[in-house]
Amino acid sequence: MKVYERRYPEHSMKIFQYRLEGGEHAYFSRHHRGEPMIDVTAAILTQAGRVLIARRKPGASQAGMWEFPGGKIRPGEAPEECLKREIREELGLDIAVGRFLGESRHAYADQSIRLLAYCARIEAGTPVLNDHAEVEWVRFDELGRFTFCAADMPFVRMLKEGFEC
Repeated sequence: MKVYERRYPEHSMKIFQYRLEGGEHAYFSRHHRGEPMIDVTAAILTQAGRVLIARRKPGASQAGMWEFPGGKIRPGEAPEECLKREIREELGLDIAVGRFLGESRHAYADQSIRLLAYCARIEAGTPVLNDHAEVEWVRFDELGRFTFCAADMPFVRMLKEGFEC
C-alpha cells in the first residue's frame, strides 16, 4: 500500500490517498471535536462530462449551500443501499452505485459528519425537487462558481483536478 499526503490549509484538511487492489481510494480528514459522527453518503452522478449538484433548501442545515446529493445512513443499512434510497426519495431517481471514492469528515457548528462518496449513474428517472431548492448539471470546470458544504469540498477538488468516475 502506498500513501500520498497533500495538505489543504484553507480548509484545515489533509488528504491521504492510498492504492489498494482494485483501484485508488481516498480518505480525507479534518480535525474533529469528539462529537458522535453522523454517517452520510453522497452520489457523484456524472453524465456527458457533467456532474449533478443540489442546493440545500431554506431551513435545512447548511441552507443555500451546494452538495453532492445523498443522505444519512440508517442503523443496519449499507452505505450503497442508503445512497439508492436517498436519491430515490430526494430526487426521484433510480441509480446504480459504483466504486467508493473516499471519505470526508467535517465538524460543523451543529454536527459532525463522515461523508462517504461513491461514483453513481442514473438508471431511470429525471431529477425532481423533493428535498432540494434546485439541482444543476455542471461541467467540472464550473464547480468553482458554487459554494459547497465543507464536507463536499474534497470531492469538488478531485473533480476539478480531473478525476473521473
